[in-house]
Amino acid sequence: QAYRYRRQQADLGNTVDTKVLDNAVVRNAKAAQRLGLPDDADLVRLERLRYVDDKLKQHVITFLSADLEGG
Repeated sequence: QAYRYRRQQADLGNTVDTKVLDNAVVRNAKAAQRLGLPDDADLVRLERLRYVDDKLKQHVITFLSADLEGG
């Protein structure tokens, strides 16, 4: 999805930059449930700022499974 956003903006002639604010392993039951994981699963919480042509456009928080092996 991030790639699509960057490509969409590039197609419009814009430059997209990202600043990572935080990258941590956390537990968040609600996010885990949305990912189809147990409530106590370890997740990676990635917090970013997205800029388009040096103007802040998005504040994004993404949760990913911390289990890279999938099991």
